Amino acid sequence: MTETKAKFITFEGVECSGKGIQSQLLTKRLLGRQIVADYVHEPGGTPYGEALRALIKNPEIALPAIFAALQNHSDYPSLPDLHQLTQNKHLDFKRHKATETLLFLGARAEFAQSIKQLLAHGRWVISDRMMDSTIAYQGGGHQQDIGFLQQLNAYVLDGLRPDLTLFLDIPIDVMILRMNSQSDEKNSYMEKTYDVAFYERVRAEYLNIAKREPDRFKVIDGTASIEEVAASVNGHVDALLAA
Repeated sequence: MTETKAKFITFEGVECSGKGIQSQLLTKRLLGRQIVADYVHEPGGTPYGEALRALIKNPEIALPAIFAALQNHSDYPSLPDLHQLTQNKHLDFKRHKATETLLFLGARAEFAQSIKQLLAHGRWVISDRMMDSTIAYQGGGHQQDIGFLQQLNAYVLDGLRPDLTLFLDIPIDVMILRMNSQSDEKNSYMEKTYDVAFYERVRAEYLNIAKREPDRFKVIDGTASIEEVAASVNGHVDALLAA
């Protein structure tokens, strides 16, 4: 087949929308077409990114482990007390919404550089989440200033931008049903903390992004079967290839 420039494709959606399954299915399909492609996920994908992912998604696991590992280090005199609090289940893991935002962006700065390297070597990149998650979750959900978040995204992305974004749209009541049917381990600290109104705002902001950027940001019905969603995904990717 004719060689094409490496593409960067992202998947977006609320929890349990099928992003992970569809991004991995697309990666396999591309590999089957002799297109070298890598599946990645955000936050994560780099040493700092995975460490920050643990702090973001599972602070109740990550923080006690950090406190325990460093409690005898001279540079961290307060950690023994914090470690004791975690052992006694007395530590409040809540964080300011700005803290959560900046943790995500710190992970993304590392992640973006790793993606740019893959693209430079001719490898397609298929990512489960990217910068639109910040606009939807921190902008829509947490109601932070979207213009400022866009500036922060631009800073950490350093010129990187998806060629195509596929938003798997599901109603929030469907999301809740799917979340309740999966193991408790799958539902992280954030999923257990956010309420229905938060997720409704997240979904609404995703749909606003679709209105602002219809050429890049495509909406797919995530309530359809896995096969039907994959067919829609493939249609958008084929159109990208043809272009």
